[in-house]
Amino acid sequence: MHYIWNRADRVSPNLMPHRLIECFEEWEKEQLANLKLIADQEILQSDGEGVEKLRKKGHRLRFTLRSQRYNLEEAVNAFERNSSLPKNGMLQ
Repeated sequence: MHYIWNRADRVSPNLMPHRLIECFEEWEKEQLANLKLIADQEILQSDGEGVEKLRKKGHRLRFTLRSQRYNLEEAVNAFERNSSLPKNGMLQ
């Protein structure tokens, strides 16, 4: 799956970084709702194998949330570093 914050170079500079953050927050909200649903299903699950599958699914989702947040932060930081450079590449 491709996320806009992983392809920040394709976003118009005049929309950066607000558009990335807005898209990430929307995606994160959906993923947190999925995580809550998984947790609720885990509570209702009666067999051990089903619970273990749900725990693994929740673990993978939490890992994805952390790694994508890191990717977003890297994209925003790269944009901020690059936007502080003038055209000749020297710091102001």
